[in-house]
Amino acid sequence: MTTRSWEDYLATAVAPAGTSDQRLFDWARSGDLEIFEAASPTREQINAHNEKGHSVLMLAAYNGHYELAWWLIQQGADVNSFDKSGSSILMGVAFKGYDELVHLLIQNGADPAHRNDVGQDALQFAEMFGRKNTARLLNVYLDRQVPARHSWWGARLRGWAKFFYQSLPSFLKRVVGVSQQTHQ
Repeated sequence: MTTRSWEDYLATAVAPAGTSDQRLFDWARSGDLEIFEAASPTREQINAHNEKGHSVLMLAAYNGHYELAWWLIQQGADVNSFDKSGSSILMGVAFKGYDELVHLLIQNGADPAHRNDVGQDALQFAEMFGRKNTARLLNVYLDRQVPARHSWWGARLRGWAKFFYQSLPSFLKRVVGVSQQTHQ
């Protein structure tokens, strides 16, 4: 029985530049950062798309693999690639509610205002799938106000929060002052 060494395996792990390699997509789905680092795929290979139009970064991000997504971006992966329906990587992570990946992608140039073939953007994906934290994060990046259907409640909450934070120091002084007086 013959066993292959790790070096032999890595030498055949990635197809030559310019060829499609299903293994890259499989590794991206599984989040296998170690094999990517060892195999050192080219920028062209990293930015290749499969039959559905998914890039390697798209599959890594869709599957929640933050470290691999970060590494792929550092290697030149296109953060604004999109699939055959025009949906971006950011839309996929927004619908899944992966806030850290939303932040990573936008901080590295992903367009939060990109719309797919039917006119939807990442914020709409987050809202459709009930990802409230992700929607709030995208609103910050888009510099949008609270959506109109929530504006009455949003205004009340903002007013309450402002009152609370303005009142907190004097409240704490009174509480601390009272507790200090009772302990003397």
